[in-house]
This record gives sequence, C-alpha cells and structure tokens, in this order.
Amino acid sequence: MIQSLNRTELRYFKLLAKTVRKNSNYLKLFQEIRTQDHYDETLIKVNFKKERFIQHFHLTKRYLEQLVMKALRNYHGQRSQSLRLSNQIQNIELFYRRGLYAHAQLEVNRALKLARQYESDSRIHDLLAWQRKLIQVEHPSDFEGLRDIVKEQREVISRLNQENELWHQLLGIAPEDPPEQPTPSLQLRILKANLLYLSRVRTGAPESGEKAMVHLLTELEHHPHRLQEEPGLWAATANNLLGSLIFRKNFAEAEMLIEKAHQFYQEIDRHDEPMLKLILRTFNMELEIYRDTQNFDQADRAIARILKFLEGDQAAAVPVSYLLSFWFQFASLYFMRSQLDQALHWINQILNYNFGDTRIDLQKHSRWLNLMIHLELKNYFVLRYYVDSTRRFIDKWEKITPYETTLLQFFSRISHLPEGEFKTAFRHLQESLFTNTEIPKMELGYVNFQAWINNKLQ
Repeated sequence: MIQSLNRTELRYFKLLAKTVRKNSNYLKLFQEIRTQDHYDETLIKVNFKKERFIQHFHLTKRYLEQLVMKALRNYHGQRSQSLRLSNQIQNIELFYRRGLYAHAQLEVNRALKLARQYESDSRIHDLLAWQRKLIQVEHPSDFEGLRDIVKEQREVISRLNQENELWHQLLGIAPEDPPEQPTPSLQLRILKANLLYLSRVRTGAPESGEKAMVHLLTELEHHPHRLQEEPGLWAATANNLLGSLIFRKNFAEAEMLIEKAHQFYQEIDRHDEPMLKLILRTFNMELEIYRDTQNFDQADRAIARILKFLEGDQAAAVPVSYLLSFWFQFASLYFMRSQLDQALHWINQILNYNFGDTRIDLQKHSRWLNLMIHLELKNYFVLRYYVDSTRRFIDKWEKITPYETTLLQFFSRISHLPEGEFKTAFRHLQESLFTNTEIPKMELGYVNFQAWINNKLQ
C-alpha cells in the first residue's frame, strides 16, 4: 500500500500525519518502508531497536496502516461516488447520535440524490432506512411517510433480486428449488416481536404481547456486542413493555423492570441523543408509577436520581419537554404529601421558564396546581392574581371549557371568602364539577381534582 502511493497521495499523507499525535513514530516507520524494495520486518526491527515504539511494533504498524487508509479515503473522498456515499452515511450517523436531525435529513437527501443518480440500490436501501429512522424519532405518527419509504425499499429490493437472478443466468448457475428460509437475523426477530406485541395489544390481549417483549429482552441480553453498539434496542423494548405494564397497573412487575433498566443504563458506555430520550422516558414512567401508587419513599429516591442525572454532562441535551414533565411530576408528588414549599418551588420553575408552545397540556395543569398550592398556603392575594393569569394562559392557547370556567370561578370566589365558608364552597364545587358539569376523566390524570375536593370535605 505504501509503495503504491503516487506523489500527490504521498504529500497528502504527510500533511495528515503531522496532525496526528506521536506522528514522528509513524513517519519514521513510513519513511523506512518507503526505502525498501520488498518489505523486510526483521531489518526494520534492527534499524529501530533503540526506539521505544519497536516494543509494540505490531500496534505501531497497525496504526500506520489505518493512517494511510484514512489519508486515501479523505483524498479520494470527492472523486469516487462510492466513497462519497460512505462518508455521507457516516455523517448521517454522527448527526443522528447528537440529535441534529435536521442536519442528518439534509445529508440523507444529498446522499439519496447521488445514490439514485448512480443507481446504487444497496446504498439507496440503507439511506431509506436512515430516513425511516429519522421519521420515527421526529414524527412517529407520520405513518404515511413511513409507508412511502417502506414501499420504495421494496422496489429497491426487487431490483436487487433481479440483478442477482441475472448474475445466476450469466454464470450458468442452474435454477434451484426455492431456497430454505434463512435463519432470521436479530433485526428481523426484533421486528417480529414488536409486530406480535402491537397485534396483541390491538386485539385486547396485552399480556400475550408483554410475553413477546419479555422474550425479546432476554434474547437481546444474549447479544452484548450488539447492545454495546446499539443500546437503544434493549431500552426501547423495555420502555414499550413498561408502558403496557403501567397501563394495566401491574406496578410490581413495572418497578422490577425499572430497576433492571437503571442497571442497564449504568453499564452502557454511550449516552447519545436518541439513547438519552429513552432513559428520560423511563424516568418519566417511573414517576408516573409513584404518583399512582403514592409510594413517596420510592419517589424521593427517583427524584434524587433524576436530579443527579440532569446535573451531569448530558444536562444541556435534555429536551425542554422532559424538563417540563419532570418538574410537573415533582410538584405533583410533593403536593400529594402536603410538602407545599417544595411543590411551589417546582411550579415556579415551570412558570419562570419560557416553554413556548411545548406541552401546553402540562403548562396548563401546572397552573391549576399552582392555584391549589396557593390556596393551601393561604396566599389569597397572590391567588387572585394567578386566577387571572391562568385564565389568560388558557385563553391564549385554547378555548376555555365549561369545567375550566367552573374552576376559575371557584378560585376567584374562594379567595374572598372567610375560611369558615370554605367547606361549603368545596361542596358546591364538587356538585358543579362531577354532577352538573362533565369533566373528562383524562384531565384527572394530570391533577386529581376529585381526590383533592374529597379530602377538603372530610
């Protein structure tokens, strides 16, 4: 390889080598090999016997080889469409791992244009897979876009099969009986397990679907090399299973899976942006469990663990939607146990942060919780201000519903009442919300007004 370098390639390699740490060793070895008509490793070891790097000669030789190949890839990267596509696919993966999805999509578009121009079907298939992955992470509900990609992939595979068949004919390979079904790859088994899970959930048999996920987790754990490279395979499967367990209120198994997930997250080396979101989702579902079960001791441990995680190196990469969700759940948990100062602290974190149009549902219910906290703290003057603020917020983003009008009127009126009349006011609110007005059940999943009112009437 070294002897085959032409003058311009040689100059490019030397420029690159000067930027590499300990380049003198590489250059010394490179120059020595250049002087030889035939490679003579024994002579090299004699000539460099006083050099320290000769003690690990096999490593130095390997690094030199990699450096030469890197120089050739860089030098010819814009001259060969195949190398250009390889470099672009590497760029796509690097953008993806850092959560720079818009940059990744631009690179996919450029690479697809080049691949289609040169009819490189295998690369087109790989690039479409990246395009599908980007849709899944950014627009998971864009089923039409996903269908279009999968349809084009099928066309590409059909062309590749035709090409393979023509090579059979060209080489005189006799037609054979239909080949036996090959052993399915791990990726294929993952897709089959997820398909089985979704079909069981849709047909009302979630427990059967959960068994498929449990089996898949076990199988993935037998491929540690794949999990080290793609830890999201295990994390995404665990989160899907966790979501199903929580929906069925199987909290005991859910908590065991959460502990297993935390152990897994501690053992992996890389927390890129897609993996970060999976970890955050696990944290979020964990808090949901402790809210539903009112397991406040476990909640304290979870909050401490989440705060420690958020203070780490990945803090800047945490999406604001997760910050909002965590702060809301922290506030809710503290409110449920009457730790009002802590609850108010996290509500203020939300109110003082500009979330824009992120999760308007959580921002709105944070304001309901804020009114409840100030009422409990007897901050009646402040409460009046926040009633108007809450009304303005809801009116800005969506139409105020009848039950919301009832709540706003209640908080406005009670802030002027003597405390001796509070129980009567709560009794009227209970009747208005749960007898005269239909409050959607899903709203109680954010803030359980019914439990709060019942508690005030005891």
